[in-house]
Amino acid sequence: MMKNKPCAYCGGIEHPRERGHVFPRSIFTSGWDSRVKRPTVPECTRCKMIWQDAETQFRNIIAIAGESNEYVMELWDGTIARSLRMPSGPRWVRDLAKQMVPVETNAGIRHAVYPERDPLFMLVMRKIVRGLCSYHELGTAFAERRVTVMVQRYEVPEQFRCDFTDVNLGMDFCRYSFIDMRATDDTFHSFWVIEFFGRTRFFGMVSAAEEGWPDLSGVDGGGAKGEDG
Repeated sequence: MMKNKPCAYCGGIEHPRERGHVFPRSIFTSGWDSRVKRPTVPECTRCKMIWQDAETQFRNIIAIAGESNEYVMELWDGTIARSLRMPSGPRWVRDLAKQMVPVETNAGIRHAVYPERDPLFMLVMRKIVRGLCSYHELGTAFAERRVTVMVQRYEVPEQFRCDFTDVNLGMDFCRYSFIDMRATDDTFHSFWVIEFFGRTRFFGMVSAAEEGWPDLSGVDGGGAKGEDG
C-alpha cells in the first residue's frame, strides 16, 4: 500500500501518503491506452502541495511547446479549455502569455516558448525525474538539487544509446529512456531522455553526490516553437 511507504520525494513518513502520478494527471486525456501502466510512487501531502499548482502551468507549456497534433488538440479541447473557464482561468492565461516570445521566421512572426525559463515548468520536470528514479528502483528521496533538466539539443551518441532502457507510455503521449550510471561513474547517478507528444524532448541528469551541482537549466535558452497565440 502506498500510504504505508515513505514519500518517494522527501522520504518522510510524518505526512499522509497516497499514490502519486509521476507525470501530472492533467496531461492524460480520454485517448489514453488503459493497458499502459502509469508510473506512480508514494507521495506525501506536503510534497504534493509544492508542485500541485505548478502542474497546471506545466501542462499548458508542454501543450504549446512544439507543433500541434491530435493528442495535443484533445488536451486543448478538454482539460485545458475547462480549466481556463474556471475562476483561476485568467491567471493561467496571463502566466502562459508571459512565457510566449515573438520570433521572426520564414513564415512571418510566430511565438516561441522557452520552458527552461519558466521555474514552475522546471520544478515539475525535476519532480518527474525524481519520481522516475524511485519508480525504477534507482533510489528514492533525491533532493531537488541533485537533478538538472534541460531541453535536449543533441542526440545521445549511438555508442551509448544502446545501453539505455526505453519505456513507451504511448507514442503520442510520452516516451522516455534512462541509463543507470551508479556502477560505472562517481559523478553521475543516471541520465534521462523524456519526450512528450512525439515532439518535445528533455535531457535529465542526476548527480551521484548528495550536494548535487550548480543549476544548469537555462543554458542557451532552451527554445521550443509554440502555436501563435
